[in-house]
Amino acid sequence: IMFIATDNEDLDLNDYPEVRNRALIVYTDASKSQNDQVLDRQAMDESTYRQDTVSSDRLSEIKEYLSNIPNHRYNVADHMDSGIGETKVPFSWEFRQQNPLPSHFPEVRMDYKRLMKFMKITAIFNHQERMDPLSHGAPTLLVTPIDGWLTMRVFGEKMIMSSLNLEELDLEIVSELRDTGMAFTVSDLHSEMRSRGYHVSDRDIRTALKNMKNKGYVSVDQAKTPHEWHATAFADIAKPDNSFDWDKICTNAKERLCDDETWDQSIIEDYASRFLEGPQEAVMPFGERK
Repeated sequence: IMFIATDNEDLDLNDYPEVRNRALIVYTDASKSQNDQVLDRQAMDESTYRQDTVSSDRLSEIKEYLSNIPNHRYNVADHMDSGIGETKVPFSWEFRQQNPLPSHFPEVRMDYKRLMKFMKITAIFNHQERMDPLSHGAPTLLVTPIDGWLTMRVFGEKMIMSSLNLEELDLEIVSELRDTGMAFTVSDLHSEMRSRGYHVSDRDIRTALKNMKNKGYVSVDQAKTPHEWHATAFADIAKPDNSFDWDKICTNAKERLCDDETWDQSIIEDYASRFLEGPQEAVMPFGERK
């Protein structure tokens, strides 16, 4: 995981393609609103003023729960081998059929594996309500559609953006060019992005445009002075969609698993009744199925 400030002018991740492709990059918010929150917290730390949002009893419950999570019981990732068990995503095939990650760039090959790992970690957080039947003599934690839904709520947009080879600023720029259908100069885009709260320089805008030009999202009219930038037809794919038909995922997964001889039929029946059959809350939380 890499943490990078959005206004860092000394780092261009395109100079480190392996790092960019392998790390989950979290950009530190450099906006004024975030600055205000940081200053508020610094002021609180230096004073006797406190604004608790979690009670001490709730804090103790959270700490106790986290300490009891069996992190080392299962091998969540390929490089882990200390656990006695594994973690599987029984509905992964059905989830994949809904094209959760755009496949236009080869980076998606690693992104899907990372997405599955995030789902497995989410399942471990909810291990008390999950099944871990024995498979080949070892416990195998079974990820549920609830875990998939929560993962997409937390990590989904980031993973989609990663597979699109776009960062937050890139998406803002290409969306503006595409949705307005207009041509913009670097200066125009700089003013627009600053008005949206992005602490960026002309250099940041030029770097973003250059990267997106190399990926086919934008083009430049060099006959104009200053140069004018346009969205290409390829820019239409830059519309992150984090919605899925979980009803269909559950139904199709149940049908396929019933013919899967990898597991005992009793295990499949138990898993299906608890996590794949609706409309009970066990299948999809908060009354939201899509």
